[in-house]
Amino acid sequence: MQIIKALLVAVTLGSMSAPAVFAQSLEKKLQGLSADEQAAILMETPAEAALRQAKRGDVRAQYDIGARYASGHGVIQNYAEAEKWLRKAANQGSARAQRKLAGMYEDGEGVNRDYKAAVKLYRKASEQGDEEAQFKLSQMYGNGRGVSKDKVLAHMWANIAASNGQREAASERQSLERWMSNKKIKKAQKLARECVQKNYKNC
Repeated sequence: MQIIKALLVAVTLGSMSAPAVFAQSLEKKLQGLSADEQAAILMETPAEAALRQAKRGDVRAQYDIGARYASGHGVIQNYAEAEKWLRKAANQGSARAQRKLAGMYEDGEGVNRDYKAAVKLYRKASEQGDEEAQFKLSQMYGNGRGVSKDKVLAHMWANIAASNGQREAASERQSLERWMSNKKIKKAQKLARECVQKNYKNC
């Protein structure tokens, strides 16, 4: 039973690529620990494991526990803790954490609504190639939230997000084109190509 729970923890944290690899990893973690400490690690829940590793600076665990606190999955919902851990992960460069935290600011979920803060975080994630953040950034430009409304830039980011596999972005791009001249559409397409060449930086 203890080993099964440990395996579940590993799967939740995404640390298990194969049973043998996990067994070696688990063995290393348990080395030098007392019997009580080993038992505690083997018996901890996925949320407890995430929190333990998050406190040690593991960026994936910081995102995991932050997302859990935001949704109340496996822990009591706590937006202050969600914001704290997601910010730690975001500051370490986690695009998922940047996007998740941006969504909290955009929706005012547990924090004061702040469109400018949302745009800043969506942009950071977009610069790392996160297609969901690129799509959200397109919407922020399209709606003029946190930035001046700009259909050209909204089209550019929707185009980029669509090319990276975001499912709704192509439809968003088409909707924007209904209100754009051919000249502006061509400008947006040119900007999108240039942005991709710059690896999404300073677009």
